[in-house]
Amino acid sequence: MFPFIQKMLSFQRSFSVSPFPILPLQLPSPMETHLWFVVPDEFKSVSLLNQYMELLSPCEKENVLSMRGEQLQKQALLARTLVRTTIARYK
Repeated sequence: MFPFIQKMLSFQRSFSVSPFPILPLQLPSPMETHLWFVVPDEFKSVSLLNQYMELLSPCEKENVLSMRGEQLQKQALLARTLVRTTIARYK
């Protein structure tokens, strides 16, 4: 089982404040493309992964947990988190 899932129940919803403000983004022009990506191997913090899991809806959590293997679960979690947090920044 995914190690951070077991600790998820004890996670408090107290996200740390980032030292950098998260600024809104303008939508790309018709001739522009924004590309966002994550490198799963760079995410090693169980605490951070727990915080990301808390951002997901129950249905999204179920989908992440249905993946076979820790690596696929981690990739699915990071993908959903990236989509949610990135789209939320666009105004």
